[in-house]
Amino acid sequence: MPTRRLLQLAAFAAANVLVVLALAPANTAVAILNPLAYAATGSLTALVPMTARVWSGLPGSAVLCAAIAGLICAPFSALGFLVLFALVLPALVFDLVLWRARRARVQQLVGAAAAAGILIWAISLPIIDPAFLSSAIIALLAAIRVLSYVGLALVARVLSRRLVRAGVRPAAVREAASLR
Repeated sequence: MPTRRLLQLAAFAAANVLVVLALAPANTAVAILNPLAYAATGSLTALVPMTARVWSGLPGSAVLCAAIAGLICAPFSALGFLVLFALVLPALVFDLVLWRARRARVQQLVGAAAAAGILIWAISLPIIDPAFLSSAIIALLAAIRVLSYVGLALVARVLSRRLVRAGVRPAAVREAASLR
C-alpha cells in the first residue's frame, strides 16, 4: 500500500481515537446505568472505521483504522486492551463482507453493518449483568446494535461523499501504482 494511502488512513485512525476517547467517560456511565442505551451510544465508535472503508474503497481499511485507534486508546480506556477487540472485530466483519466491493452499494453496506452489529452484540452480552437480561432484553439489544450499525454505515456513506466533494479524495489506483 502506498505511503500516501497509509497516511490518509492514519488520519482516519487519529479521528477515531478522538471519538473513542471523547465518548469514553459518557459511555462508561451509560453502560453502567442502562445497557440498552449503551447499545446505541457504544456503537458510535464504529463510525470512523466504516467511513474509512467506504471512503477509501480498500479492503482492510476499516480494520487498519480500528486497530491503530484501539492500540492508542487502550491505555486510556476503562476497557483497557479489550477496547482493541471491541473496535477491531466489528471492523473486521465489516471489511470481510465488503472485501470485493470497491464502491459498495447501499445493500452491501447494510449487510456489512448488520453483520458487524450482530458480532458486537454477541461479544458484549457476557459483560451485561445477568440479572438484567431476559429474552426480550436480549432481542432488543440485538435490534439496537444492528439498527445503530446500519444507521452508522449510512452516515459513513454520506460522510465519505462529503469528504470527496470537499476535495479530500483517496489516492487514485493509477496514481498509487505509479508511486511504487
